[in-house]
Parts: sequence; C-alpha cells; structure tokens
Amino acid sequence: MWHSHCSRLNGQHIEAEETTLTQTDPTRRFLTLDEAAAMLQVSKRTLHRLIRRNEMPGLKVGAQWRIPENGFLKWVEERTAGSFSRP
Repeated sequence: MWHSHCSRLNGQHIEAEETTLTQTDPTRRFLTLDEAAAMLQVSKRTLHRLIRRNEMPGLKVGAQWRIPENGFLKWVEERTAGSFSRP
C-alpha cells in the first residue's frame, strides 16, 4: 500500500521515516497567524500587512500564511533590543 509518506524506487515500495520538520530540526517550526498574533497581542490583519510589506518573515502555504518561528523571534528581538531597561 502506498501512502503520502512512502515512495517508490524502480517500482519497489519504500517506507520513508515519518518525521516532521520540528522533529528533525526545531529551528524549522512555523507559527500560524493566530499564534503569532496572540504572542504580539495584535490582529492577524496587522501581521498580514507586515508580511506583505516584507517587514516580517512569512510564507504562503496554499491559502494560509505561516511565519518561521526562528525568523519571528529574531524579528521581535530586533525590535525590542534596548526597549526594556534593566534594573
């Protein structure tokens, strides 16, 4: 039986390891607009605008947007550096 996680080589059925991007490389996790908006306490529309202006990293997957978590965290750090005073 062939599944989306299987492939064929020279007509033979080959099982591929079932892994996700987060299992193989934790820096490759993607956030939904809902997740990122909740973290920043802004609307999804605001995030969408930032992505379309290339002010925030993002990619479109089908009809939905995803934000690479490592790029998102870097974007936040760049904008908050020096914003908070330390005691």
